[in-house]
Amino acid sequence: MAIPVSTAALQRQIGQVGRFGYSSVRDVIEIGRRLTEAKELTGHGGWLPWLEREFGWKERSAQNFVQVFEASKSTKFADLNLSVSGLYLLASPSANEAREAIIKRAKDGERLTLTEVKRFGRAY
Repeated sequence: MAIPVSTAALQRQIGQVGRFGYSSVRDVIEIGRRLTEAKELTGHGGWLPWLEREFGWKERSAQNFVQVFEASKSTKFADLNLSVSGLYLLASPSANEAREAIIKRAKDGERLTLTEVKRFGRAY
């Protein structure tokens, strides 16, 4: 059974997501964490209407954040030298094969742009 989307917990999530920027890796991870919590609170069928109402977002936009958060549980994304767009691509399920090589380069201090991450990923 879905929890009503007007709960106090969801209101806290809305306020917290809004205070983060979208340009740092740490902020993207934190937004993903909070959206994951909110998704659980909205229950089946409540997630997409909530995203649209509160942020004007489609599911794909929110999924980018959530995928980064989920992937960050096994990889220290916060320490990588990647653009946020490159981070979204790296966290996508289709990047599995290239992920370790890209992470190694980013950990070594190389700043990888979105174009470089895409090009590198196609090599695999």
